[in-house]
Amino acid sequence: MCVHSGSDTPMTRLDGGFDRALADLDLRTVTRSPVLDYLHRLLDEYRELEEGQVATYIPELGQADPNWFGICVVTADGHVYEVGDTDLDFTIQSISKPFVFGMALEDQGRDAVLERVGVERRLYTAGNNKSRLDPFLPEKPEDVAWLTDMQGQLHELFKDWVRSRRGAKLGAADAAATELFTGEVWTGARAVELGLVDGLGTLREIVSDRFPDAEPVLVEGRKPLLARLGVGGVSARGGASTLVADLIQAAEVRAAWARFGL
Repeated sequence: MCVHSGSDTPMTRLDGGFDRALADLDLRTVTRSPVLDYLHRLLDEYRELEEGQVATYIPELGQADPNWFGICVVTADGHVYEVGDTDLDFTIQSISKPFVFGMALEDQGRDAVLERVGVERRLYTAGNNKSRLDPFLPEKPEDVAWLTDMQGQLHELFKDWVRSRRGAKLGAADAAATELFTGEVWTGARAVELGLVDGLGTLREIVSDRFPDAEPVLVEGRKPLLARLGVGGVSARGGASTLVADLIQAAEVRAAWARFGL
């Protein structure tokens, strides 16, 4: 660890304990994540399962250790959550194809890839316009023109509806037409100025103001049968209890659909 006296004197190294601790620190344990907590619970719950066999029809697959077990979740925005044996090398075989396909799309573009990967697609329609804007067919100018016209019609309907609901409250903002109906996003305060909303407030504030004698009541979803009996419902963990909970829940769902003759 190094400290500085605040003057022009050089930094002095006190000891290496802090540096060694920092180097050994697993940053994944510094902050707790509910996703990691859940993955750890799954890891603990299923780690001891020994059903099934390691695949041996491909020699490389047969070299896998059946005791390996890891869970990795990658979100669409790039966050990685992993627990267990996630740093071991193993063969992924044909699972590599989606990754290679994605790399080819990124590198060459969709049209170039679809010309070469051998995709054979058949499309049969009962009308000339059923395949309009099909993402697997080349873009047609007339299709784009149709879509633009449709969007314009819908936009006019939307503007008419807003004007009929807000009326004179839109005032000068609607007359200027420089901000409204452009797809712009505003704060609540600006929306009040534009006449799009009447005011700002929380649910309780608005209810108390408009209905001073009302008493808000919290409405909760219907609990599963076991939870209503105080047994823990579907959150019960472990073999038989989980099976019973799942069966009861399935029966409740089936009974709900039966009310509609389904």
